[in-house]
Amino acid sequence: MTGGKPGPLLDGGPGPGWWQQGRCWLGCDRRDLPVQWIGPVEVGVTRADMYACVDCLSRLRSLVAEETTGRP
Repeated sequence: MTGGKPGPLLDGGPGPGWWQQGRCWLGCDRRDLPVQWIGPVEVGVTRADMYACVDCLSRLRSLVAEETTGRP
């Protein structure tokens, strides 16, 4: 995988905020596009890194904003 950034979402080196070519795990399941690490996922005793594309990250941000609007 090669590192890079498709847009101004987050900056940084490898790790959170770093873009690389890969597969979106968040919903669209598209492959070979820029994805960003969004954290680990655990299923039972198995753990893996989870990545998302810019479209799915945007949708996730909207859902989080909607869910947290009006909370103290």
